[in-house]
Amino acid sequence: MSRRPGDQELERFSAPLRADVRRLGSVLGEVIAEAGGKDLLEDVERIRKAAIDLRAGRGDAAAGLLAVDLRNPYVDALSFLQLRFLREGRADLVRLTIGVIAAGLQNTG
Repeated sequence: MSRRPGDQELERFSAPLRADVRRLGSVLGEVIAEAGGKDLLEDVERIRKAAIDLRAGRGDAAAGLLAVDLRNPYVDALSFLQLRFLREGRADLVRLTIGVIAAGLQNTG
């Protein structure tokens, strides 16, 4: 695959964001597992993968709607995490979660 002009610069800027997304995803997974148990974490992971598949054109519309319906309640976990960060004076982590939400919306719709 040939590289387009600007790909190297895009990679330089997006690599740290991807690392942040992975790090926050891990933290969020721990929070979900602690709060709701292993079964809840497995449900969230299944929904996340279904949403990614749909975005990549590997799913059907019904599965996509189901993924969105099932994913919505778990967005609350991230909201509670953001509130916790605000209470602790960690505006840097709040900004990170906003970036993660934006990246997630771009990746999963």
